[in-house]
Amino acid sequence: MQSMHRLYLALVSATTAGTMLMFGPVLSSPSQANPYPTSTPLVLSASAEADSAEADSTESAPPETEAPETIVPDTDSVATGAYTNEFFGFSLTFPETWAIASQETTEAIMDMGSNIVANSDPALGAAIESSVQNTYQLFLISESPIGTPTAQFNPTVMGMAERISQFPGITSGADYLVHLSRAIAQINLPYEQVGEAYPVTIGGKEFYRTDFQLTLMGVAVRQSYVATIDQGYALGFVLSTSPERFTELEAIVDSIQFE
Repeated sequence: MQSMHRLYLALVSATTAGTMLMFGPVLSSPSQANPYPTSTPLVLSASAEADSAEADSTESAPPETEAPETIVPDTDSVATGAYTNEFFGFSLTFPETWAIASQETTEAIMDMGSNIVANSDPALGAAIESSVQNTYQLFLISESPIGTPTAQFNPTVMGMAERISQFPGITSGADYLVHLSRAIAQINLPYEQVGEAYPVTIGGKEFYRTDFQLTLMGVAVRQSYVATIDQGYALGFVLSTSPERFTELEAIVDSIQFE
C-alpha cells in the first residue's frame, strides 16, 4: 500500500502547501508576467546524429533540419484570463483580474508541501522524491497573487497531471481519488472527506470528484478534487476556497473545453 501512496503524494503535498499558502503569510509572489513560456523541449533524431558522426570529414555535413516539437503534459500557453494545454487538448477561462502563478512559485509550493508531509511522516516524505518526477504542475490560478496578505481565504484552482501508466489497476478518476483520499488521511491536517467520489462531466469528458472540508486558522475551507485518466496520466483539478465562494471556482472548471 505504501508504494501505491507515493503516486499521489506530489499532488497531495502541493495542495496541502497551497492550502496553507492561500492565506498569504509565507511566500512572496514572483512576477506574474508570462510565467509559462510557449517554447517546448525538442527531441533530436538519434539516427541523424549517428549519420553525422560517421560522415567523412572531407564531405560537407548534410543540412541541419529543425527537430520536431515534443508535446508534453505541461506544453501550454497563457493569455489574460485564459489557459490552454496542448497535450490534453483543453482550455479554460478565469477572471482577467486573477493571477496565474509562475513556475518558480509552483515549484516552491511543491517543495513546501513535501516538507509538510515529511514532517508528518518521514517515510511518506522520502516517497515524495520518487513521485515528483512523474508529476507536472500545469497551472495555479488565484484571486490574489500567492503570498498576498488577505483577510479571507484566497480562492485557487490548481491543475496537475501525474503519470500512472505503469499502474494498470488505475483505470478511472474514481480509482485515482480512492488512493488520493487515503494519502490525505495520513497527513496531519484536519481534512474531513464529505461523501464518496462521484462522476461529473467537464467539457464533455467524464471526471470523478471528491470533496473535503477543513478548518485552518479558524477559517472554514472547502476543497474539491476532480480527476480523469487521459493518455496514461491522471489529469486533476483542485478547487480551494471558503464554502460561500465555491460556485465561483466551479464556474472556472465548468468553462473547460476539450478539443
